[in-house]
Amino acid sequence: MKVRLNGVDEVLDGEMTLDELVARLGIEPTNLVIELNGAVLSREEWPAHSVHEGDAIEMVRFVGGG
Repeated sequence: MKVRLNGVDEVLDGEMTLDELVARLGIEPTNLVIELNGAVLSREEWPAHSVHEGDAIEMVRFVGGG
């Protein structure tokens, strides 16, 4: 299935939820925010949202500094 991930067209194998996508990509979910088709989702919502053909997914990690 084709999706747009952080502005880049990607092909994913099979259906998965957002939390499964994060795990497959090997991304540490701490301080990670996901926007799915323009809607920011809390981490608690990730397991309930499946990735579908044509979805636009943005993943942003917050870092502190000074």
